[in-house]
Amino acid sequence: MSQENIRPAARLIKTIGQDLIKDVYAAIVELVKNSYDADSPDSLIQFEYKDEQNRLLIRVEDSGHGMDFDTVVNKWLVPATSDKLERKVSKGGGYCKAEKGLGDLQPQFLVKEF
Repeated sequence: MSQENIRPAARLIKTIGQDLIKDVYAAIVELVKNSYDADSPDSLIQFEYKDEQNRLLIRVEDSGHGMDFDTVVNKWLVPATSDKLERKVSKGGGYCKAEKGLGDLQPQFLVKEF
């Protein structure tokens, strides 16, 4: 018997993000939770309406510790990783707010153009 693997289509990532988030406010909360998990002492959320383009720009910034290459490749690029659930505490000693390992995917439905 041959061994076959699941081969998810790229749109699965979009579907996961859109289906798990209820509105714009919840998406922004996910970004702030990521800031908290990165031990950021602050988060800046800025809304700017561009009337001439009929666009709303949303910027979320923090000064957290960020991710090293290994974390990006083996955790951030792997949706639904259990890393934060297993370690429960951030590098700075705070309790991780991540629940599903999908916090980076959920706000992506806010983006219309990148």
